[in-house]
Amino acid sequence: WQEAYNSRDIQPVVKSRVLDGFRAGVDHPFMCWYKELLLLRPDAKVLLTVRDPKGWFASMQGLKTIVHTLVNTLPYSGFLYLVGLGKTVDYFRGCWAETLGI
Repeated sequence: WQEAYNSRDIQPVVKSRVLDGFRAGVDHPFMCWYKELLLLRPDAKVLLTVRDPKGWFASMQGLKTIVHTLVNTLPYSGFLYLVGLGKTVDYFRGCWAETLGI
C-alpha cells in the first residue's frame, strides 16, 4: 500500500496480488481507493455508512491524536520500528499527513 500511496496508483497493490482471496475491505486503505477498486470489480457491493457529522469528527480527532502520538513521538515510534513496523509508521506519517493534516 505504501508504494501505491506514493505513486498514486493502485497497480503495485494489484500486481503484488495482496488482494487475492479478499472478499471485503473496510475503512483505510480501501476508502482511499474505492474508485479504482470498483473498476477492478465492477460487480462489487458497496456499503455506505452514514454517521452524525459531529460524532464522526470527534471520533476522528481522537484517532488522529492516538496515531499522531504513536508514529511521531518517542519512545512509541522507536518501539514500532524495533518490532518491525517501521514501514507502517512511514505509511501513516505520509498518508495521514496528507489526508488529515497531521
